[in-house]
Amino acid sequence: MPEATEVRASLVAAIEADLVGPFSPDAPAELLPLPPSRWYITGYLAPQGDRDPHDPTADDDGAGVEEDDDEDATTAEPEPKQKNHFPASMGLSVLLPKATGAETIRATVTFADYVREEEPTGEGRKKRVGWRRVPQAARTVELELDPKRIEAGKSLPDTPGIVVCGKLETADAPGLDPGTRALSLFVVNRRQPGERGRQDEQFIFQAHLELSYSGGFVPRPNRQGENATDFDDRVADLHFRDHCEWAVGHGVSVAVPEGDGPVTTLCTSWVPRAEVLTVKTSKHDNVVTDMESLATLADGAAVRAGLMPLVAAYGVWIAAQATIPIGASEKRETTRKELLKQAERARRRIQAGIELLATDAVVLDAFRLMNHAMASSARQRSPERYAGGERPVWRLFQLAFVVMNLLGIADEASPEREEVELIFFPTGGGKTEAYLGVIAFTLLLRRLRGQERPDRGLGVAVLLRYTLRLLTLDQLGRAATLVCALDLLRKEQPTRLGDVRFSVGLWVGRSATANTMEQVKKLIIDFKNSASKNASSPFPLTNCPWCNRRLGRDSLVLAPNRTRPEEVVVSCVSAPGEPPSDCAFSPRKNAEGLPVLFVDEQIYRELPSFLVATVDKFAMLPWRGETGMLFGRASAVTGHKFFGALDDAPKGATLLPSGLRPPELIVQDELHLISGPLGTMVGLYETAIEHLCSRVEGDRTILPKVIASTATLRRARQQIRALFGRSKTSLFPPPGVDHAETFFAYLDRSSPGRLYV
Repeated sequence: MPEATEVRASLVAAIEADLVGPFSPDAPAELLPLPPSRWYITGYLAPQGDRDPHDPTADDDGAGVEEDDDEDATTAEPEPKQKNHFPASMGLSVLLPKATGAETIRATVTFADYVREEEPTGEGRKKRVGWRRVPQAARTVELELDPKRIEAGKSLPDTPGIVVCGKLETADAPGLDPGTRALSLFVVNRRQPGERGRQDEQFIFQAHLELSYSGGFVPRPNRQGENATDFDDRVADLHFRDHCEWAVGHGVSVAVPEGDGPVTTLCTSWVPRAEVLTVKTSKHDNVVTDMESLATLADGAAVRAGLMPLVAAYGVWIAAQATIPIGASEKRETTRKELLKQAERARRRIQAGIELLATDAVVLDAFRLMNHAMASSARQRSPERYAGGERPVWRLFQLAFVVMNLLGIADEASPEREEVELIFFPTGGGKTEAYLGVIAFTLLLRRLRGQERPDRGLGVAVLLRYTLRLLTLDQLGRAATLVCALDLLRKEQPTRLGDVRFSVGLWVGRSATANTMEQVKKLIIDFKNSASKNASSPFPLTNCPWCNRRLGRDSLVLAPNRTRPEEVVVSCVSAPGEPPSDCAFSPRKNAEGLPVLFVDEQIYRELPSFLVATVDKFAMLPWRGETGMLFGRASAVTGHKFFGALDDAPKGATLLPSGLRPPELIVQDELHLISGPLGTMVGLYETAIEHLCSRVEGDRTILPKVIASTATLRRARQQIRALFGRSKTSLFPPPGVDHAETFFAYLDRSSPGRLYV
């Protein structure tokens, strides 16, 4: 089986053959049924005096057969509405060092001609027309580097009408050495226009220009961002200090050979391409990243032994970053110092989180339980990955992010509480796993501490928000598996984690889930009675999030009855003919079913500990009084049902004189999507949401912790200030001196990256 890179190379070659040609490179002689200027999109040069596109509907344009009644005649293409002139030249502009004497530059040109051929199609019929490719041998000219001779140019050997010419002058630009020269060289088609119907015989196709200069071309220095006032621009200037421009294409792109030595050869490319290397996560053997090992840390000494090597290694990396050569630029040095200052602060925060674990027994308990739940959910979601004895592990940046945020979650008086944490990693790098770890820790710590309070740590603790419903439903499965793991832990330790289940609620628009019990009742009955095997379930997940068994019609039950349903119980039920389900969330093992709520009325009544929502759903806040309960405005509870100001609490319900605590953590995924008019509206609602999530204790107002994840960094701090009104943002992982490399990640230069064409 071919390697992936071989398949990719074949695809790129096919694209180039389709756009530029030859279409049949392996054929002994390519024969086209249409003129090549209509068969190929690019890669050819027309004569300077005949650059207008020709009428493709003309009878004698050389397309197909000349008789209209020929059954094999090619259908004429419609005339384009707007005519674009064909190119007559292409070329490159390069920089050359200061002249040291008489010098030359070599230009090598390759191309192909196409000639019109005719063959009889039968007695009494006119001739069929085709266009045969005639490849030309490479032709080279040596041009003296003299302005007048360059401007006069040279014709290619044995090729009248194809000229290489250009312009040579002194280049005066910041960053260039005195005497640097700018050279522009073009291949120009000065052939005579072809006769009607044979115009393409005067074109040249698959044109290619290669320049060779033994003295080595001079890179154009990248000065963009050097004097910028915006910090992001200054960081980009530092990161891309070694990225330069070797040539500029005119009507064509440029291909630069790979390698670190002097660039002495440059050539044109009609199908430009660029490879972006993959970012890989770093590993450090002395740091304990095994989730199940972290779940059994005995005490503070074990915490420090397992995690402090991370702090030490980070410090060594920061010191090394200060010695990387970046050129004699004071502004870049200032930018480097700022970046290293941010990295040092992150290192100190990680160290503070480790010390908190080592000295606070309840925080350590929550951390251990969180690792237990994360490991269990990982095994359930990917059992095949761990079948051979492998164990669930954190990526280093994920573990560091969780530890760094412990203080801001656990200590409500910490200045870090009001800081927005922005986690940045390329798509697919594991951002979701990182913030799910923080979410699990927050849920567990709230329950552990809340058992001594009247509210028992109940209510919505975490808001996880997306901007697109498809993203929400896609991520719900992973969040549901984690909540299942948390609830199984709770059942093992009810005295410490309470007798009310952990649950996750999906709070989105009616087009995705039902808003009322009456709506979901109709949907469930229709689903159960449907004769179609492909009937759509009203439950957003098709499979059990714990055991991955397919959820069927019998998995949904209206409780206490169909007549007056109050909730939907979703259980893992075997399909007819299958053995009974042994899942932990089957009816015989768990009467409450899966801890996943998807009906608005049930969400308002049960108040899931973890709410997954879309930003547009918060527009309901001014219009539905029940939404206040999501922010702790509950007055009574019985079992797992809560009652607020709009409800008549049943007799015997436990009163909540101070209500419930509001959400303590807000996670905004895909932050970069909240921009433009959507960002304006979200920012307006954010003021109200922060107020609803805040509480006052004494003379202090305790705000919720905010975490945002993004796949792009441009203007992130300004965007966060506009959305959340918070002036302090902490980017994690903090960038280093080199592009895309941090302590926690590096560019994989040994493996192929993503190829953009």
